[in-house]
Amino acid sequence: AGVQYEEVFEAVELSTGAAFNFARNKPFFAMPALQHNDLFLSQSAVIVRYIARHASGGALMPAGERLELRAEMLLQCVMDVMAEGHDLYHPIDRNASYHSQADAARPFVEYYKSVRLPRWFEFFESQLRSNNPAVWAALSALSPPSAAAAHEAADGAPP
Repeated sequence: AGVQYEEVFEAVELSTGAAFNFARNKPFFAMPALQHNDLFLSQSAVIVRYIARHASGGALMPAGERLELRAEMLLQCVMDVMAEGHDLYHPIDRNASYHSQADAARPFVEYYKSVRLPRWFEFFESQLRSNNPAVWAALSALSPPSAAAAHEAADGAPP
């Protein structure tokens, strides 16, 4: 959207960023976080909504209640995909590392890759296709041929 920003953790060691993320008495619970002037936000959906409403004069948020609600619905679907993706890598303890529970996570990862994620991709593709066929055609030319092909390239470890 042509908005200038600064990635404050880009040059920070992972351990320093993690220590900040887990510190007490900070203005947010967990990353991601966004500071814009004196406003500090966290939580992915809140940040996306704020950017959509304020970047480029609000051009990223559709006009009118019906379209705005549809955008909110799709945003919540993205949040659901993210939550499912996170939780499957942490089936025993959400706060423990993936590697400490990788064996327990394996069946959940396989199910997600083979069943859940393709269904989510199918849903999002149908929404794009019905929203604007010309945009869908352009995106299809840039996208992998299928959700399965995209996941086939993944090694099963979380990003």
